[in-house]
Parts: sequence; structure tokens; C-alpha cells
Amino acid sequence: MNSKFLKGQSIIEAIIGIAIGAILVGAAAFAILPTLRSNQETRSIQVINSLNQEYIDSVKNLAEADWNSIYNKNKGYLYHLAVSGASYVITDNSTTTQRDGRVFTRYFFIENVNRDSCGTGNITTSSISGNCATGFPGGANDITEDFSTQKITAVVEWENTSSSRVQYITRSGNKSFVQTDWSGGAFQENFPAKENNKFTTSTNIDFTGAPGSIIIKDLNLGGGSFGEDIDSTYKYAWNDVIGWIDFNPGVIKVRDNYLEGYASSSVGYIALDCATSPVPDCSPSYKVLNNGGVLSGWAWNDIVGWISFDAATATSSYFYGVTINPPLDVNPGDFSGWAWNDIVGWISFNCNNSGIGDTCLNSDYKVKTNWIPAGGGISASGDLISSVFDTGINNGVVLNTIMWKGTPVSGGNVEFQIASSDIQNPAQWDYKGPDGSAGSFYQPLDQGRSMKINPAHHNNHRYFRYKIFLGSNPARTETPAVIDVIINYSP
Repeated sequence: MNSKFLKGQSIIEAIIGIAIGAILVGAAAFAILPTLRSNQETRSIQVINSLNQEYIDSVKNLAEADWNSIYNKNKGYLYHLAVSGASYVITDNSTTTQRDGRVFTRYFFIENVNRDSCGTGNITTSSISGNCATGFPGGANDITEDFSTQKITAVVEWENTSSSRVQYITRSGNKSFVQTDWSGGAFQENFPAKENNKFTTSTNIDFTGAPGSIIIKDLNLGGGSFGEDIDSTYKYAWNDVIGWIDFNPGVIKVRDNYLEGYASSSVGYIALDCATSPVPDCSPSYKVLNNGGVLSGWAWNDIVGWISFDAATATSSYFYGVTINPPLDVNPGDFSGWAWNDIVGWISFNCNNSGIGDTCLNSDYKVKTNWIPAGGGISASGDLISSVFDTGINNGVVLNTIMWKGTPVSGGNVEFQIASSDIQNPAQWDYKGPDGSAGSFYQPLDQGRSMKINPAHHNNHRYFRYKIFLGSNPARTETPAVIDVIINYSP
């Protein structure tokens, strides 16, 4: 075969081969291009997700270190994170970042969060409703802000793509104030560096008994078998002949069954019980009896003789008598009515006795006692105010729960009020219960069970203290014993 022909054929074959190769390469490139584009988009999505998560994690870390650095920011504003040393700081507006040769815009914004049950229940997008003034934490319809939750939305934009990620972050740090002993006594206005065994003031509280406990000091203080005193101001009865009769406080005791001691008057002592008269003489025996606040029987004076406290004992045709108002009366412990003496006549125990007009305008007098009949349905009580506790957090904390541990009694109670402030000056503080007033109380259902504190009244305050109230059973025979008070808070 001619060699020229063979050379020409080789050239044509080479051209055809090149053409076919170009077609195959083009087809392969066309097939590979979508895959490359898909890989690029996948990589971009990965970068976007990574950038979003980086912001979410970093903001969460900032909140854990200082909650108020997040909470106090303007809501709905655009922010970005800027490097400051080994950490981040929150800066206004968005920013850009370059990854894999692409430029991404990124930012985040912060929103408050509402919950039902007065801000302690489920997250809701509903607006605030109800004032949570009573029955905290209230029903599901009482919606308020949760001061310990924020909604963070991180956004990354690239070309025509925008991606966001939402995260709810909470005030996750938890610390506890714990007081386990009060035996150090009163008059400590502020705790030192940490809790100790002292407090500020107390009323009718025994803190010296079993180590680390507080109880009601005297269940029957002045009552029952001990006898209650007469009031130091309201201690006078009146007679038109002999004038004022002084029912001596500390000398006269009102017992569950009788009155003991003696009154003073212009005609000398008036003995209410022969055994406790200035010159005891029980021949014949006499005393003024007490039957649940209804007085009867006789008193004696050496000048005017017998003084009758009720018509029945004297078999009088006139109705008269002396009574002590019961514990639930508008004026508990007030004496009212008249006693009678054959020489000087009526003895009035209250200027407001019915039938003689409003003589209290002329002279506000009466005899009054703090006696309560045994089993009278009024508990003995006591209260204690703690020292001021400094959390050491300049931007404040939120108080979460309160709990007590110890021994409860059936029919008794352990209640709390809490005061908090940014200012270490207790004179400016108010003790508040769940509805924010001094008339409500935190009442944990039992010892060892925590009760939520209304955050609306104790949010972002550095200092706090508590006031504890103890109440006995109605018969005043048992007192609760408190060995621990625990308040949980979040910085």
C-alpha cells in the first residue's frame, strides 16, 4: 500500500480520535459540573450551620459567665461577636466573615421569653396577661416574662441564601444560701463573708435549745396554766364613788379558770382571789372565776366588802356581768360590762359599755388582757429576721426557690417573706410574699419541699434576707422546729 495513503489515513484517524475525545471530555465535564456545584452548596451549608452554631455556643457561654451581659441587651437589635482577648464581646450590627473564599454575613438578636403560670410554666408566644398578684404561681392563663430565659436567633447570609438557628438559653447557674444554726443570737445586721449562726432580730423565738434549730419560745406565754398579763396601758376600770381602779399589770394574771392577784384603788386593794390577796385569807374562800372569758364570782375589799362579777352568783334581779372578748373579736382581750358593790355601786370595765353612751370621747379607758383560752383556736407564734446576705454579684441574681427542713406539727405553719435590693440598706427594703405585698406569705407545703419564689419581685438584686414566721397548733401545745433554711438563686 502506498505509504502516502497510510500517512493520510493516520492523520484522519487522529483527528477523529481527538474529536471523539473532546466530545467525551465535554460530556464528562457537563456531567461533573452539577456535582461540583452541589458539593459547593453542601460545603456552604456546612459552613453556615457551623457559623450559626458557633454563635449559639458562644452566646450561651457568655450567659453562663454573666447572665446580665445577655439579658440587659436591647431586644430585637442586631448584634455580632467580636474577639476580645481570649473571649468575645457583644457588638452592635452585623459582621462579615470569609470561609473557603466566600464571604458570609452573620449576626444574632435576643428576645425575651414569656411563660404561663406567672413566668414559671411552659413557654408561650402569647402576650403578658394577668398580674399574678394572688395565688402565685397562678394558673396557666397567667402569663408573664421569664426573667431567666432568653431566646437567641443566630443568622448567616450568603448570596441569596439566609439560614437561622434558634436556641433558648437559661440562667443555668445555681447557688444556695443555707442557714443551719441561729444559736449565735441577734443584732447582726449583715452576714460576713458567708452564712453563720446569727440573725438580726426575733420575737418569741427560742434559738438556744437543740443545736441548730429555732422554735416558738413560749407556747403558753401568759396563757393557760401560766396566766396572761393585763395590758400596761389599758388597765383601768371606773367607779363614780372611788374613781379609777388599777388592774395592776404583772400582779393580776388571767388564767383559764380564774383571775389571781389584786387591783389598787382609793379604798385599798381589791383582791380577786383569796389565795393571792395582799393578806391571804380564804375563810371563806372566794375568787373571780373565768369560764372561757365569762367572769363570775366575787372579789373583796376591806372597806366596801364584796364585789360581784355576775348577776347569777349574786342572785340579782338585774342582769349584769363582766366578760373578756374572745380571740377572734374585733377587740380581742378587752374586758366589758359591769361588776356591782352594794356600797359604791356599778364598776365599769370599758368606756364603750353599751347603755351608757360613748363616754370614750371623754376618757378612753378599759381593762385589756392578752389572754387566750387554751384551745381557743389561735396559734402561738414567733418570727425571726435574718441578717442580710451579699451574693457578691454586682449585677444581681434571681431568687428561685425557698425551702425549710425540720419538724412540722399538725395545724401549725412555717411561712416566709423575702426582701431583696441592689442597695445594702435594709431600711429601704420591703418584706414581700408571692403577690408582692406584706400581707402574703410563701408557705411551702412541707419541710424538705421547695417553693418557687416570684421572680418579678426579686430579679437582679445583689442582697437579700428572709423573715420566717412560726405558728403552733391551735391548742398551743406543739411548735414546729426549723433546722435549715435554704434559698436557691442563680447568678
